[in-house]
Amino acid sequence: MRILKLYSILAVVGMITPIMQAQSAPELSLTSPVDIGTSPQMSTGMGMSSAVFNNEIYVAFQSNGGNYLWISKSSDGVNYTDPGTAYKNILMKYAPSIATFNDKLYIAYTTPSGGINVISSSDGINFSTPVSPYVPSGIGTEVAATSPPTLVVFNGDLYVFWEINYVNTNSGEAVNDNFTMSAETYNGTDWIQGNGYGCNINANQDPSILRPMRGSAVGAAVFNDSLYIATQLGNPEINGSNELLVCSTSSGLTYYPAINPGSGISATVFDGSLYLAFKHNQGDNNLEITGTSDGQNFTTPVTSYSATRIYGLNEIAPSIVSFNGEMYVFTTSNNGARNLQMDRSN
Repeated sequence: MRILKLYSILAVVGMITPIMQAQSAPELSLTSPVDIGTSPQMSTGMGMSSAVFNNEIYVAFQSNGGNYLWISKSSDGVNYTDPGTAYKNILMKYAPSIATFNDKLYIAYTTPSGGINVISSSDGINFSTPVSPYVPSGIGTEVAATSPPTLVVFNGDLYVFWEINYVNTNSGEAVNDNFTMSAETYNGTDWIQGNGYGCNINANQDPSILRPMRGSAVGAAVFNDSLYIATQLGNPEINGSNELLVCSTSSGLTYYPAINPGSGISATVFDGSLYLAFKHNQGDNNLEITGTSDGQNFTTPVTSYSATRIYGLNEIAPSIVSFNGEMYVFTTSNNGARNLQMDRSN
């Protein structure tokens, strides 16, 4: 299968045929959420990302108030470095994304000006000078990245996804509900652009049409040798309209009207199934998880975890990762402290 390397997500959602829903992945039982640290620095206003590197869980997040990078890690999944390590020279607009690739730890983040930067480390402590796969031109149609980025490794390359806000080329004014998901890949030497392969999401201005929600990170994971990309569709003019859309390199686009994310999405593979985690799209802000063991049929109704409530901004997604035979879920507490919290499967 030929996988081309630049994604422009722009096709018509109305042409996608819904499929029947079925429960296809085991429902997960989670422990009660606990703070992973007690220091004031172990909190975030914009969310976090987690990955396994050198047999440890790394949690990268934007500091609450400082807008710079913090990293905490754990060798057992229970005890985390507190308060972690601050990188005050790495300023970010949203939550970072973290992944392991070619024996290095990579972190992607959206710059305050709307670019995408990536740093890497061979020891998890000392990071390279940032490189910029995307720099907003400020002219034409591309304005800026308007979401947290998402890193995923697929077919020997490191992919980074992000959302771009477009403008009206006649007036120069931003079109607030017209967004495109884009991506570049890294082969270990160079960042590469290419052509789209048809994994498209509508950006139609018709107010009855659902579209990618501004500021929402996509969830991305490799399952059964296919790349899966999950995103939150919605319409600011239609309250409660959110739906899940999943694109895979094996099955194309499928949308799930019965699954209604209220935030960005995190994805991971655990115990032979693909799981997606997000915040409930109504006022309770509960953590919700759905899963599939065949890549098509996701659990409906989704499993809601009322003990885990996530801080209410659309940008703040949970982060899920598989480690030592358990699935770990990291969230931002739904209170003024916005503490970093962790649940795990049991």
